[in-house]
Amino acid sequence: MNDIEKWKVVILSRYLGTFQPATNEEDATIRKSSEDIQADLAEMGDFSTNEISMELVAREYKVTIDEDGKPRWLMKKDYNSTKQIDNK
Repeated sequence: MNDIEKWKVVILSRYLGTFQPATNEEDATIRKSSEDIQADLAEMGDFSTNEISMELVAREYKVTIDEDGKPRWLMKKDYNSTKQIDNK
């Protein structure tokens, strides 16, 4: 992994550290598209929707189709998240 890839992993890992994968529709408190996540991360760097989707699949997030027929990731807010990144 090169330095460019490392910074993306750090940022995306921290972002996803605030959301747990939901196990099903009823468990999900948040539904986001890869484009939604891309917009959330836009101030930190350029992430492709493919990069985001690959990482979410690797972390076993599930997909649903919303009422508009669009795919969304099933997530739930992790209110107990204490994951921090060491800035050293």
